[in-house]
Amino acid sequence: MNDILWIILLSIAPVSELRGAIIYGFTTDVPVALVVALAMFFNALVGPLVYLFIRYIVGLFLHFEKVKTFWNHVVLRSQHKLEPTIQKYGTLGMVLFIGIPLPGTGVYTAAIGAYALGFSFRRFFVSSILGVILAAVIVTLLSFFGQGLL
Repeated sequence: MNDILWIILLSIAPVSELRGAIIYGFTTDVPVALVVALAMFFNALVGPLVYLFIRYIVGLFLHFEKVKTFWNHVVLRSQHKLEPTIQKYGTLGMVLFIGIPLPGTGVYTAAIGAYALGFSFRRFFVSSILGVILAAVIVTLLSFFGQGLL
């Protein structure tokens, strides 16, 4: 498989996302600007798709009474309690959650969390785009400046 295809696949994979794609891209002959652009574009596509897919899956599972009871008791109650905080810090918090390259963060986890916390699709979409940009900047800088360390 060629390097560009690997960059695309890594950027959409839940384990690596944009972080793995950019790091891999630095080990190839693909121009850095193209690596970052591809990783950002394809990783940015993932978040909204996961959010919409989760919405569909939850809708299907809510037909089961036990799942519906759990959802109403735990998730809706949590949404209600967290709503003032989400209204105040939600978008920035989501951007940072996606953008800071730590294990377990990224657009997949953020999409699930945003849906569970009651983010609107539009709000999550904006947060995910900004978070992907932030992650790309951080990982690109770390990769660029850390190249000679290994």
